[in-house]
Amino acid sequence: MNNQSERLANTNLRFSNRRYLTCSSLDPNAETYRRLSLQAFETLNELRCQNKLCDFTLVCDDSTEFPIHRIVLSASSSYFKALFTNGMNETKNPVVYIKDIQSEIMKLIIGKHVIINSDNVERLLPAADRFQMFGLVAKCNEFLEKCLDFDNVLGIRKFSICFYSESLKKASDRKNFMKVVESSSEFLELSFEELNDLILCDELNIKSENDVFDVIVKWIEYRSARKEYLEYLIRSLRFAYIDKSFFIEKIRSHPFIKESNELINLLDICSKYLIDFPNQRVANLTDIRFRPRIPHELLVVVGGWSIGSPTHSIETYDPKADIWQNFEYVDRAPRAYHGCILLGDYIYIIGGFDGTQYFNNCRKFNIVKREWEEMAPMNIKRCYVSVALCNGIIYAMGGFDGYGRHKTAEKYIPEKNQWSFIAEMNEYRSDASATEFNGKIYICGGFNGSDCLDSVEFYDPDTNRWALIARMSTRRSGVGFINYFGSLYALGGYDGFIRLNTCERYDFTYRRWTQEADMITPRSNFGVAVFDDDIYVMGGFNGITTVANVECYNFERKEWKIKEKMNMNRSALAACVFKDIELIRPFSALVVKTKLEDKLNRKFLNNVFGLSQNYISYLRSFN
Repeated sequence: MNNQSERLANTNLRFSNRRYLTCSSLDPNAETYRRLSLQAFETLNELRCQNKLCDFTLVCDDSTEFPIHRIVLSASSSYFKALFTNGMNETKNPVVYIKDIQSEIMKLIIGKHVIINSDNVERLLPAADRFQMFGLVAKCNEFLEKCLDFDNVLGIRKFSICFYSESLKKASDRKNFMKVVESSSEFLELSFEELNDLILCDELNIKSENDVFDVIVKWIEYRSARKEYLEYLIRSLRFAYIDKSFFIEKIRSHPFIKESNELINLLDICSKYLIDFPNQRVANLTDIRFRPRIPHELLVVVGGWSIGSPTHSIETYDPKADIWQNFEYVDRAPRAYHGCILLGDYIYIIGGFDGTQYFNNCRKFNIVKREWEEMAPMNIKRCYVSVALCNGIIYAMGGFDGYGRHKTAEKYIPEKNQWSFIAEMNEYRSDASATEFNGKIYICGGFNGSDCLDSVEFYDPDTNRWALIARMSTRRSGVGFINYFGSLYALGGYDGFIRLNTCERYDFTYRRWTQEADMITPRSNFGVAVFDDDIYVMGGFNGITTVANVECYNFERKEWKIKEKMNMNRSALAACVFKDIELIRPFSALVVKTKLEDKLNRKFLNNVFGLSQNYISYLRSFN
């Protein structure tokens, strides 16, 4: 049995639903079709099935024989190409015995099409990997990725490691780890090495480092003999990101810890990471206890009004490092009271104001290329604009053009790079806020030129009509409006007299608004986003000054919590959330800090080299 077989000996993948994927075994990437006509491909397979013009025979363990055409199999398998051309006995002998491969799997490998399903993928992937049929390996990985769920993710992750599938491993790591721990019976059967590898993974999807300790305890409690691994697992914790209260009340006081003087001494050493870290924003990344994970969501705030004028500053918030970082790829012009939408690989910036001009122009940032690009302007200038995304289409509503408020609205189709008008709203609105829910666009509050509004309406793209729903309990201009856990939340704003910290929720079942917990800080014209399963509000104007304060609301706790503040006081900002880890990685605190460390190290080495060259030149001057 080979090493891979040994590592997978106790792994049985679980599939909640029966799935299948059809591909060509000879060339799943369809290159064959580009080089051979479909008729030729069909003819070769027909000849093989009829045992005509075959020049070789493969024999499996159960003595099943498979006549094949060497040249055809060599075209899809580096293994067989080497076998048939290396000049050894296999080249001369017309029969080769293939060990440890079942005949039904061999039939799939040499056939015209492979139907990959949950019954054969565990055997098909090792065979495709062994025979170096990389296209088929890719299709197996694609199938497994589609089958990922909380129950089988750990087994599939083990497969990905055995067969060096980085994409499948990353897809496994993206699953919420605490849900995996709660749902999967595979978790408790992990070996120490496998659990430690998971804990050390930078891309492990876990909301709080506190949870990692609970995971370790649950794994050890399953088998008391595992206590011998506790010290090693504790050393893998990222103490700089564990809550101080949790460290004192849960970790230091846990019975497992109290039983061991070595662990008590270890925690005394580790406690300095909780004390020292807040003052060390660029820490030693080689020390796992200081190393932040890669977040699976990244919060981005764009532009706004700061220190008496618009800004083009952009900041990102990394929840794993609990830090706001300045984004170096800023646009050329400042912008405030604009809209921001994330769609695909682009951040779209809609309308706004630069202190002088009211914009109908729009810009977009290519996240992959990291550059700003032009896009079609709107039909109307819109400052204080409300924007929303629905089914891949961007909607811009209301706003102010320097002369009056609008009730017009328009939509942008990215594929056409074109804006077009839709039906007008029932109210003139600037300083309103919009969100999508269940395929419809909802907009609330705002200012009509004389009064702050409490009305709410929605747009149905199918009928191109607006309709009013129940009014809010409070007039709100500069309001935050968001779809969160199946309800609409209206947050803060200005009622014509004061800035508000009150919040209310629209319940679709009862079609009414109910009061929710008040924000800690009253604010209007702030950024709002659903991020890390919470509602985040950032910045805004509190009635006296712009603020950098950030707080978040949790649906289960029904309370607001203060978060790390932004680097800049700003109101009239816009926000969006990255959710693709491939887009997030370059902007994560871990990668940014690593680049900074590399830059500082290179600068230091260059300085040392320069000094050494000057010293050599100085010594040579005496010769």
